[in-house]
Amino acid sequence: MNKEGIKNILILSILIVLGIIFFYGFNPNLPLKLTVSNHYVAEGKGETGAINIVSSIYLGYRAFDTLGETIVLLVTVSSIVFLLNHARKY
Repeated sequence: MNKEGIKNILILSILIVLGIIFFYGFNPNLPLKLTVSNHYVAEGKGETGAINIVSSIYLGYRAFDTLGETIVLLVTVSSIVFLLNHARKY
């Protein structure tokens, strides 16, 4: 068996193991903790001034988290572009 076949078998094995972990790790009978979401719905408009709930959660409560995710995404894309351009030179 060549290297490409071994690589494909390894990738398939990893995907199967992750699928099993996710399938058995999901338990729909766990109790839901809705205190945070109930607070967002009840107090979102008053605390953030946004008209709809999605905007109040996204921009009012989760703004710093969203900013951090955006920075991580920007650094990742920039790194990939840099590495692809660097590899093209050689």
